Formats: sequence, C-alpha cells, structure tokens
Amino acid sequence: MARKGHYDTACRILSLGTEAINSQDSGGRSPLFWATEYRQESLVELLLAHGADPAVRDKEGNLCLHWAASVGCAPIARMLLEAGSDLNALNDQGDTPLHVAAQERRYKCIILLLAHGAEVCLKNKAGRTPLQCARVSSPSWSALQAISSLPQSPAERVLSRDISRGFEQVPIPCFNGVDDEPCPSNFLYVTQNIMSDSVAVSPAALGRIQHCKCSEGCSMACCPCILRSKRSWYTMDGRLVPDANNSTETGLIFECNTLCSCARFCPNRVVQRGVRVQLQLCRMPAKGWGVRTMEDVPRGAFVCQYFGEVISSTEAGQRQEDTYYFVVDMQTGQECCLDGRFYGNVGRFLNHSCQPNLVGVQVAVGQEVPGIAFFSTRPIRAGEELGFDYGDKFWEVKGEGCACLCGSPTCRYQVPRSAPSYPAAAGDVSGPSVGTRHHPLRGFALKSKRMNPLKVVTRSQHAQETSLDLT
Repeated sequence: MARKGHYDTACRILSLGTEAINSQDSGGRSPLFWATEYRQESLVELLLAHGADPAVRDKEGNLCLHWAASVGCAPIARMLLEAGSDLNALNDQGDTPLHVAAQERRYKCIILLLAHGAEVCLKNKAGRTPLQCARVSSPSWSALQAISSLPQSPAERVLSRDISRGFEQVPIPCFNGVDDEPCPSNFLYVTQNIMSDSVAVSPAALGRIQHCKCSEGCSMACCPCILRSKRSWYTMDGRLVPDANNSTETGLIFECNTLCSCARFCPNRVVQRGVRVQLQLCRMPAKGWGVRTMEDVPRGAFVCQYFGEVISSTEAGQRQEDTYYFVVDMQTGQECCLDGRFYGNVGRFLNHSCQPNLVGVQVAVGQEVPGIAFFSTRPIRAGEELGFDYGDKFWEVKGEGCACLCGSPTCRYQVPRSAPSYPAAAGDVSGPSVGTRHHPLRGFALKSKRMNPLKVVTRSQHAQETSLDLT
C-alpha cells in the first residue's frame, strides 16, 4: 500500500487505528520507508501527521532521511526534517544523509541539507567526507566545496527549520552562531502584500486589469502584458535580460497574471512562481540578521521578493518606525509604501551593500500595487551574503552616527557623517507642512539592535524639522 501510494486505502486503515503505523518488515522498514523510497509525498505527509516515527531505522541503520536523500526527493526530506529527523545521523557505513545525497548526485537534497546545517566535515567509515563522495566539478561538488570553505562556527544553533512556516516553495531555516538573539518573531511571515485601509483601490480599477489571450506563447509581437512593459525583460530560462543593469533602466515589469490565457510556464511568469533559491537567515557579526544563499545563483536569476503592508505616503509619514519602508508606484500613478515592520518575508532581512549582488525591480502581477523583486546582478557563489544598495536617500537620513558595515572595498559610507543642518520647517510644527511632500525612503535600516542610543530621524519627525524634499 505504501509503495503504490494508495492514499485512500491508507486513510481508511489509519481511521481504524494507528497501532501498526511504525511496524517494521524483515528489512526493518516501516510504511514510512516504503512511501519515501517510492516518492509518495502525500502519503508521507499523511503518515507523519498520524504519528509515524522518522527516527525508526532499517537493518542497515538508515533513517527515512537517508532514503529520501538516496532517491533525491527534497520535498520528502523537508517533511522529515520538520518532523524532527536527525540531520547528521550515521548509518552502519558511517554515512550521513549528506554522504548519501553526494554519492547519488542529488543536488536539490544536498542544498536542502546544507541549508539546514548538515555537517560537511564528517567522515564515514571509509574516511570520506561528503565532498569526497561527490563527482569533482559537478554542481553537487561545487556546492559542498563552497560551504566547506566557509568559517565554521561550533556555536551555531538552528533556531528554526523554516521561518516561512511552509508557505515558501523551499524552507528558509534560521541560524545563529554569533550571540543569544532568538529567531525573529516580531512579524508575521507573508507571501503577498497586505493592503491597509489607507490605500484605496477602486473596484473599477480591479476590473481593468491587463491580461492577454495568447495561446501559442507570449512574445513582444503579440502579448499586451509584455508590450506594456515596453520590452521583454526575461530570457526563455526565466532570468533578467543581461542588459538590465539596474531598477532605473528596467522600469516596471508587467507579468502575465491569473486572467491571462497563457500557460503556467509562460516565459513572462517568473516572480509569481515564488522563491526557488535555497536561502538561509543567519546572524552576521556586527550586522545583525542577514540572508545568504546556499546554492550558486546565476546572473539575472530571481531570488526573492519584498513583501509588506501597503500604506499611503500620508500613513507612512505618521508612523514612528520607518526601518522597513520601501517606496513603490501604483499603476494609477499614486505613490505608496511597503512597510515590512509587521508583515514581511525573507526580503526584509536583506542588508545594504555598496557592491550589491542583487537589484530591486518593480514587478506587477495583475495588481494595482507592484511588488519589489530582487534579481542577481552577477553570478553568486553558495555561502555568499545577499545584499542590495539601499540608495543615497537612505543614508541621507539614516547615516547620522551610523556607518555602513558591508565590508566592500569601495564602501561609500564607512565613516558616520555628522548631523545635517536643515532649514526650519514652515507651517504647523505639530505635523507636516502644508504643500511640502515627504515620502518614505526607498531602503531599509540595518537589522541589528543598536548598542548605543543613536538618534533616528523618522519620517514624521523629519517632516516637523525640515521643509527639505528628500525625494
């Protein structure tokens, strides 16, 4: 039953009782083993939900996680890890699941196991590490080599197996080997923007969402979505075109949406497919939280989005905390702001870099409010921290008494600047001056807690102090 994936039969059997759910055959395999070997994902999920034990071992000392790595089923490996399976368990040959994945050239499983903190230096009984089990110069070998070369922190702890709570295509684990800071929990992880009451979207506007009727494939010659983007910004393999160097040149990209007639894998559907790169949230020395990739990322690849609460510019000026602001332009021409303070995703943890490996681009997928999508600006090696340029406007306000910690040889903000001297504001000192436009910054602050009390100029405070237009 478990081998053939008879889900309905399994449901009926389990409804009668779960006493035999961990029973083992002559080879020591439980139903969970057989479902794993034959890649029956829904059945594995069912068995785990009814109490199947991922710690059961077969006669050769293998866990189900070893078998998931052997057959290369990353979704099942993810479920087993979330159920508490031992990441570095040894079988009778001294092989960990990472050894097995390396031997079988299971790249996706290798990336998943590395992202969850699998030990890369453990040797099996033959004296071989996972790296030595991989074929030299293969993608699996390159990933293992990159992670093996990183400084190892013996104090690094797994704080969460997945900060997205299963809502992302790939899990995003959280690690800390720097201090005692727990996993961030002061926000709700979301995979779409949350509209606030301060931003009005008319029903008429929703009824006018651009869509195509392409049946033979979307292209610049026929697709109104691509035509609205002025050109095709994606290659056939889903990357940003090589000549798209920055967000200013790229402009606003309109992807095909749910109202379009084109296929799911239309080349103009990239960002909407979600996170596919294996990312890791980790504590960075001096910088606080940061994001790094656990696999090689080619140039132009989509990495992640920035989600948050959509608020009006007026609402943004009234909020005291502007750390996670990001300005976007609605299709109606209205300027609004994404605030990732209370609702956000992994994008809220991306740090600034004066030599960024990511660029933010506005992408609309059938919505009035475009999202911010991050694409790689160059090939990125596994283990590298991801970052983008917050922009000069960010540092004009946040740079007072705060130095950049990106470590780039061409860092522009290494030395904290003195407080700027702005002219006094005109009008009512209790709020923004009439006729003066004040907008939230296109950027973010460092995510670490400040050790010393430094002045932070919020948008509402700045509006009271100056009539200078920061936009």
